[in-house]
Order: sequence, then C-alpha cells, then structure tokens
Amino acid sequence: MFRSLNKLFARVLLCLNLVVVALLAVTAVGGQIDPVWGKWTTVLPMLFPVMAAATLALAVLWLFVRWPLALIPIVALVCVAKPMLTYMPINIGQYPTSEHISVLSYNTEAAFGAGRYSHEEATEQIYDYIIDRDVDVVCLQEAPGLYSELHRRLKKAYDHHKYERVGSHKATALAIYSRYPIRDLRSIDLGSIGNGAIMARLKVDGDSLWIVNMHLESNHFTGAEREEYNQIITGANSRQEMLTQGRTLLSKYADASIRRAEQAQTIIDEIRAHAGRHIVVCGDMNEPPLARAHQMFAAELNDAYRDAGTGVGYSFNLSGFYFRIDHVFASPTIDVEQCRVDQSIDASDHYPVLTHLKIRE
Repeated sequence: MFRSLNKLFARVLLCLNLVVVALLAVTAVGGQIDPVWGKWTTVLPMLFPVMAAATLALAVLWLFVRWPLALIPIVALVCVAKPMLTYMPINIGQYPTSEHISVLSYNTEAAFGAGRYSHEEATEQIYDYIIDRDVDVVCLQEAPGLYSELHRRLKKAYDHHKYERVGSHKATALAIYSRYPIRDLRSIDLGSIGNGAIMARLKVDGDSLWIVNMHLESNHFTGAEREEYNQIITGANSRQEMLTQGRTLLSKYADASIRRAEQAQTIIDEIRAHAGRHIVVCGDMNEPPLARAHQMFAAELNDAYRDAGTGVGYSFNLSGFYFRIDHVFASPTIDVEQCRVDQSIDASDHYPVLTHLKIRE
C-alpha cells in the first residue's frame, strides 16, 4: 500500500514538474513573443522568477524522493541560465577605474517623499545623496518643478543642466545635470500624456556622449488598485475577489506594456540614427528584466546591470511591486565598470541606479 502511494506521489510530482518546466521556458522567452498573439503574453516575464524558484524547489524535493529525476529541473535551470543571469546577474569584484564617468538615473517622484518624508525632507535627502556620490551626470525622471528647491540647488552644483517637461499634458519633467557641456538637447515624443524622453549630446574630453533620459508609459494604477495588489499578495481577500482584482490589474499592465514596447521602438529608431556613437540610455522603463521593451533595448545595446551588477536589484520599493524597472543601457563603444541599484536612500518610490562607465579609446 505504502509503495503504491509512493509511486502515485512520484507520478503526480513528475507531472507537476513537467508543467513547471514548460512554464519556466515560456516565461523565459515571454518578452520575445509579439503581443499580436495576445496581450497577456506581456505578463509572462513577471512570472519568470516565480517559475525559477518553483523549479529549484522541485530539484531539491526530487533529491529526497527519487534523486535521478532531479536532473529534470536541474537541466531546465541550466537551459535558462542566460535569462536567469539577466534577471539576477552575478558580477563579483567590479570596481570603477579613475577614468570612469558616473551616471545616475533616478526617478525622484518630484521629491514628494513616497509617503515617508515631507517634500522638504525628501529634497534634502536627494540633494545630499547626489552631492555625496560626486556624480558626473544626473538623469532625473519625475523631476521636481522648475522653481523647486532641488532644481535650484542642483543648478548651482552643476555648470550644465537641461530641464524639459514631457508628455502632451506637460505634467511631468525630465532633467539632466552634468559636469560636461551639453551641446544639444531634443525631446523624443513618445505619444503619451505624461511620459516621454529627451536626448542630449555631452562634450566629454573632446568626444561626444549621447544620453537618452527616458520615462516610459506608467501602469496608471490608482491608489485603490495598488491596495488591491497588496491584498492579493497577502491573501487578504477571497479567491474570487483576488481573481477579479488580478484580472483587472494584469489587463492594465498588459495594455501599458504594449505601449512601452512601441515607445521603446521610437527611442531605438533614434539610437540607430546615431549608430557607432557613444550612447547611454537610462531611466524608468516601468518594465522588469526580460519584458519586451527591455529585450528590445538589450538587442541594440548592452544591459549595464546585466554586465556589471549583482543580485535582483529591485528598484521600485512601494506597494509590494519589488521589481527592477529602472535600467541603464550602453553602446558597445562603452565599457560598463560597475552598476548598482542603491537602496541606501528611500526618499522616493524608486531607488537610484548608479553606473560607472568608461568610453573606449
């Protein structure tokens, strides 16, 4: 009797394992699937870490049940090593040289403090952080107002600066503060109400460095919907309520993700027009690694965090949305020496991404 139950358990576990491995494979390539096959494909990359963790757990379980079958999940994990290292890279001993250029990408939430600090406190913390890090180029998304204290103080700290309101409603702003002269600046229209991108040419030691500061389409979750998300992940509601809420949230995310892919293509067209030049693209993408917009940029440029970061590095820190949605990409003519999501400051709902780069001779 016991032996029969043991066989039954092993068969059920094997079927479960095959399903999980199949889902792991699909979520690993989800960002490469054209949304023409259905907008829900855009959600798949978000599930990749869940499927990877489940596959790892099954590998451990098989070691205690029937250890030879542990090869199934282990081989599956080896096959998705590349997307796993994109999601959670391991780069040990990455240190910048004395000749590096430091670039900071930071969605400051207009220095509203993420509900943790007052506007004045957030302004002070963000300013002190930037000055203490001695950053060469600062790219802000959701930058504070043109007459804000933070903008006034950063203008004094940096000789060169540009500020641009973006989106058809001009409701949010992007800003660049630089130690290097800014020769050109142009806005890239992303066809959005409140999101956009700017492209600037910096003069760096006789060479030109092109910087794209972007803020791709937001998910437009309301405060109530963010609370619903928290209820889902904590299991506070009934199963039916969670299914209804989850379907609504995923639908909004999928629609926004399709828009972000379109916006990414607009920026990529600009990048291709400057092929062969030193280019850095950074900002709040509102997409995790492996998502379609992320994959589109990664096909054109090098993912700085993938090449020189370590760990999951989630950059959004509010409402349980713990994903790395802020990214930096660099052209092949630039070496990425170090990239990290700095979680030492929580004055915004995003953590800053600090990258050290070196332009090749």
